[in-house]
Amino acid sequence: FTDELARIQVRFHWQRGDSLPQGTTWLRVAMPSAGSGFGHQFMPRIGQEVLVT
Repeated sequence: FTDELARIQVRFHWQRGDSLPQGTTWLRVAMPSAGSGFGHQFMPRIGQEVLVT
């Protein structure tokens, strides 16, 4: 799910053992093509890997 700012919650591999909400990080998602009234979204689902640069 996303929050009101369309951020996703990510758990880094070093946080895997932490089941508390403090063991996650909220991140913004960059879309390859988006604008006013056009574009597409690929929001990661729970369990999928994401690339963080």
